[in-house]
Amino acid sequence: MSLGPAGTVYTLCAPDSPAYEESLEVARHLWTQAEATNVRWPAATGQGKDFFDGLLSFARRCRSQDSTATGKCMGFLGGREENYNYQVKGCCRGMALVAEDLVPTLFDNTPMSVILEITPDQNKHCEPILGMSGKQARLALGMPSMWISMWCCLCGWMKKDHQRRALDYSDSDLLNCLDRWLEEKDSPLDPEDPPFPPGPRAFGERLDKEADEL
Repeated sequence: MSLGPAGTVYTLCAPDSPAYEESLEVARHLWTQAEATNVRWPAATGQGKDFFDGLLSFARRCRSQDSTATGKCMGFLGGREENYNYQVKGCCRGMALVAEDLVPTLFDNTPMSVILEITPDQNKHCEPILGMSGKQARLALGMPSMWISMWCCLCGWMKKDHQRRALDYSDSDLLNCLDRWLEEKDSPLDPEDPPFPPGPRAFGERLDKEADEL
């Protein structure tokens, strides 16, 4: 599995391990369910709703037929979690993010109320924009519509004073703070410490530190 800079490799499991074989088994299971539901990557704006329907059908099949030929439970798409619906939506959102990357205007004509049907938003961060279309939300917030609930959730973990400080900062101040954070990384190309930018909570702590130093 590769993340971060080119050449950064994370070993998830050895090719000759039981975990590797189980991973292959899960992958085969998912492929079988995807073929059965005929879900396809969208190619144009306006196909967002059909893609959503295909994703949800795929997710339902994965949960209702989550056993191998030997009867072993695959434990995928929420597995045995009581709160599996949240996990299912997380998986669907990940696939929708890829689709929106392929077609940036894919969900422009889709109401946010429909988009949020497959997006985890347990704390209802996105209620204020339920009446918007995907395009209105995308243009208003400057990010793909499928990212909105994710960033709202991440920012929800920030301390309230950090949220207020971030909102008070100008865009250039925030970018400068991020640049200084990256400059302080000891070995930005070290595969043990790839230079991923900080999440909102870590960023909020950095803003706090810089405010104290002023």
